[in-house]
Amino acid sequence: MPDTARRRTLEIQHHATEIRIFEEGKLIAGHPVLEGKALRRVEPAHRKAPPPRPPHQMPGQGLRRPLEFYDAVGRRLDSVSLWRSRADISEQLAAERQRTAQLGRAQVAMAGRLQEAAAEADALQARLAAVGRTADDGCLDRRLPEGLLE
Repeated sequence: MPDTARRRTLEIQHHATEIRIFEEGKLIAGHPVLEGKALRRVEPAHRKAPPPRPPHQMPGQGLRRPLEFYDAVGRRLDSVSLWRSRADISEQLAAERQRTAQLGRAQVAMAGRLQEAAAEADALQARLAAVGRTADDGCLDRRLPEGLLE
C-alpha cells in the first residue's frame, strides 16, 4: 500500500492470483499473491525516499588544536599529581585513622574529667545544703570556713 494511503479507508479485494486495493472505487494498487504464510513484498515505487542527509562536515579549524596543546595539558596533569599511588592513599588513610583514635582517646579523657567535675559539684552542693546555704546565695564568692569542703 502506498505511504500516501496509510490513514485513509481502503477497499481490499483478494483474488486467486492478485490483490487489488481501491480507494473510493478507484484502483490505486495491485500486487500478485505471494505463496506461503506471513510473506511481505514492498513495492519500491510505493515508498517515499528518505530525506537526503547533509554531507558530513569536518569540524572547523577553530576547534582543532595542535598536538603541543595536548602535550602541555598532559604535563600539567602530571605536575598536579591528580593520580596518587595506592601506597600514598593507604598512608593517608592510616594517618587519618591515627588522628581519629587520638581524638577518641581525648574525648574519653574529657568525658571522665567532666564526670569528676560533676561529682565534685554535687558534693559541694550537698555540703552547702548541710550548712543551709546554696550556690545562688553568693557564698562561693567568699572564703568558706576551713574543713567545710573536706
